[in-house]
Amino acid sequence: MGALLLGSRIDRELAEELRALTRSEVSFLSGNVLTGTTLALKDDRNALIGALAEAGPQLLQGPTGAMFQLQGKQHIYLTLAQPLPDAGPGRRQTYVMQRSLDAETAYLNEIQRVLVEIGIVAVLAALFAGYLISEHITSPVRRLVRVAEELEHGNYDVPLDVQTGDEIGFLASTFGNMRNHLRVYVSTLEEVTRLRSEFISIASHELRTPISVIRGLQELMDDEALGPVTPDQKQALLSMDQSLTTLARIAEDATRMSLIESERLTLELDDCSMTALLGQAIEAANANAAGRNVTVTAEAQPGLPLVRIDGARMTIAIANLVRNGIRFTPDGGRVVVRARAEDGMIVIEVEDTGIGIPEDRLHGLFDRAWQARLSDHHHSSSKLEFNSAGLGLGLAITRGVIEAHEGSIEVASEVGRGTVVTVRFPTRSSDEHEAA
Repeated sequence: MGALLLGSRIDRELAEELRALTRSEVSFLSGNVLTGTTLALKDDRNALIGALAEAGPQLLQGPTGAMFQLQGKQHIYLTLAQPLPDAGPGRRQTYVMQRSLDAETAYLNEIQRVLVEIGIVAVLAALFAGYLISEHITSPVRRLVRVAEELEHGNYDVPLDVQTGDEIGFLASTFGNMRNHLRVYVSTLEEVTRLRSEFISIASHELRTPISVIRGLQELMDDEALGPVTPDQKQALLSMDQSLTTLARIAEDATRMSLIESERLTLELDDCSMTALLGQAIEAANANAAGRNVTVTAEAQPGLPLVRIDGARMTIAIANLVRNGIRFTPDGGRVVVRARAEDGMIVIEVEDTGIGIPEDRLHGLFDRAWQARLSDHHHSSSKLEFNSAGLGLGLAITRGVIEAHEGSIEVASEVGRGTVVTVRFPTRSSDEHEAA
């Protein structure tokens, strides 16, 4: 602009200077005549003149001029054409700046290449960072999870293999110490359980001898083999007989519980009628329900096949469920025992109209052999007074017997409406049972 204001010549020399400043090809036109240009090829100059002539004066109307692409002999030029400022009116003085489109896009291609390289470096850095995180955090945590899973199955010897000195290493060390303490604690519990089972087994076995001696003497006295017995003595002998019956059943239950806990329960399988089994279970439960006004009925599906089970133990298991139903059903209520065949299984339901079981007590109802009871609710296990509690062995024995038959037991209850206990075990032939 300074050159123009000072009146310098608009020729090739000025075009060369502008070319050096703008790194573009520079041309000056007066009308359709080139007064100065840096275009070396005649074809490029003619193409520029032809394009401006074809476009006409309207191309350069306004102060901004025009921008377009122009095909040269060797390059495509990005072309900017504008009128010279302060040129005389009607003279159409124009300057043109051109740059090769290849040169323009080369810079963009370079930027793209650099961005691709940066992207590759970023991906590699992310992979490397992920590897470091995996080695120092994720992998040790996975090992801890695997060790915890094995710990759940009683395997205390899986190596931790975490040697880092950071928080993960401290966590692994603490976890290892906890595992060692847990191993000792569980071993102690197992030893205590073993000793308890042995004690129960021995104690229940040893109880049978004095019980048999006392019962023999009681029967001799009751039969007046040892001399006459007064009515008061008869009543005392009756109370003695009831107490001996209770004590004998406690010893038998303790023996069964010991066999179940030590996994030494051996089944004596035989073909049994479910209808007869339900009747025997209800009769055994009613024998302990003297003085209770609870109706107990059986509903067996017609045509049930003979089932190969340990009839004596299964009768005890079902009788325990019926006793439980009677115990927690108020007088005037009922207990219904149903049996049906369903998908290769025998399904037995014991439903009562009792007080129900709170939801927080349903979980683990059959898990504990010994259940803590309030002393003011505990009564002799020979009786089924409403809402009383026995020793808590019945349900655990029932579960053990059912699971020994490869069955399952579940309970559903609603407080104030009653409880339904459902037992399922497979029906098999003799050959299938022997194979199992």
